[in-house]
Amino acid sequence: MLREVAANLSFALQYLQQDSRVRLLSYFDVLTGLAKRPLFCQRLKRALRDAGSMRARYAVAVFDVQNLSAINDAFGRHCGDLLLQLIAERLKRRFPDTEMLAHFSGGTFALLTPVSQSTASCMPSLNQELDRLLEEPFLLAGSDVPVAVRSGVAMSPDDGDDPDVLVQRAEASLHNAKVSGQRRGHYSPTQHSEALARVALERRLRQALERREFELHYQPKVDVKTRHIEGAEALIRWRDPERGLVSPAEFLPVLEESGLIVEVGEWVIERAALECRHWQSQGLRAIRVAVNISPIQLCDADFVERFLKHTRTWSTNECGLDVEITEGVVSGDASGQIGKLKALRAVGVKIAIDDFGTGYSSLSRLAQLPIDTLKIDRSFIADMSTGARARRLVSTIIAIARTFNMVVVAEGVEDQEQLDALWHLGCDQSQGYLHSKPLGAEQFAALLEVCGERGLTPNAAAEMPAAIKSRSRAG
Repeated sequence: MLREVAANLSFALQYLQQDSRVRLLSYFDVLTGLAKRPLFCQRLKRALRDAGSMRARYAVAVFDVQNLSAINDAFGRHCGDLLLQLIAERLKRRFPDTEMLAHFSGGTFALLTPVSQSTASCMPSLNQELDRLLEEPFLLAGSDVPVAVRSGVAMSPDDGDDPDVLVQRAEASLHNAKVSGQRRGHYSPTQHSEALARVALERRLRQALERREFELHYQPKVDVKTRHIEGAEALIRWRDPERGLVSPAEFLPVLEESGLIVEVGEWVIERAALECRHWQSQGLRAIRVAVNISPIQLCDADFVERFLKHTRTWSTNECGLDVEITEGVVSGDASGQIGKLKALRAVGVKIAIDDFGTGYSSLSRLAQLPIDTLKIDRSFIADMSTGARARRLVSTIIAIARTFNMVVVAEGVEDQEQLDALWHLGCDQSQGYLHSKPLGAEQFAALLEVCGERGLTPNAAAEMPAAIKSRSRAG
């Protein structure tokens, strides 16, 4: 009996100890010893309840260590963990009441502090407090490592009196600071509404991909001398059932920020390949179609293989898909991206730099890149007719392209005067509304059928609606 009682007591003690450990781990972060989000919100609720009777004000600041992943990569994950511990120690020294501190996850910390001033007055002092806290570098692996943070702040009672809402709004202002490139953010209803609208738009874009609401339009690239259609650029469009065609300027930034651009970009490659191959099978003029590739897509380790799986069985030198990138994609240390472009170029894919002249490409850098085509930004073309400086810039870009044996395409050509000037300057190809607006796949096929061999005269696409409609109905 005594042995049985002892065994039961031992089991009960072990269970109680284990239960205490589980509860401890659910409330406190093991690495820093600070409260996790649930406990921080409980403490914030208590502070706000006490503040109600005294009409006190509180600020909730959520701040995030910048470039923590880079520190992990450079020094190792153990040094990144050490940095978080050192930041927690500084917070504890500055705020001895640790009930006002929390570590949410990764490099994100939270701070609750009473304030006696208005929102506008207390923000500078709160920001200075964070700056002083981190002004001294941290010693990691024998090196002094400076650390910077971005922060977002919400105030009680101005921005709410519910603890969860306050924390969410502080996090929302932190996110807005990151998106805008600022170091500090303060919650505002306008920004909150914009953030909600962005979330709703991202959700709609995911549905659009699932429901096949995206489509490709094609704008021809025309030889300046012969006026033959030499190629086309595939441009994504979103046909929202409720709003009709939505401007790419509205949804492309959201695709980039959310990472959806990878899935949508894969769809663009697949769709452009299918339609280009279809035109080939119909015996239309062979052309190459350029698709725009985002930096995020190009960073994908499997990008080259994913691209070629849609083209390798049917593309030729005259017919296939090409790639357009911006100057920023291959700036700085981009050896991996350059290697992928070289791999594509080795199998016949042509590479173009889009909007050339708006970035910071150096001549030495340009000589190292696997580039076949420079596309002159439309802003220079628009200014040619009114400014000698823009004309000289276009002439210089054309001369640079000739030096590196590259093709030059002028974007945004809208009138005959611009086209004539480009002809005199020796530009190779022209793209713009003077020749044709971007057309749906069937309309573009009709354009190829009617104008493919005899050349595309200015406004030809607008002047041949009957042929285009006939082709569309046949499709």
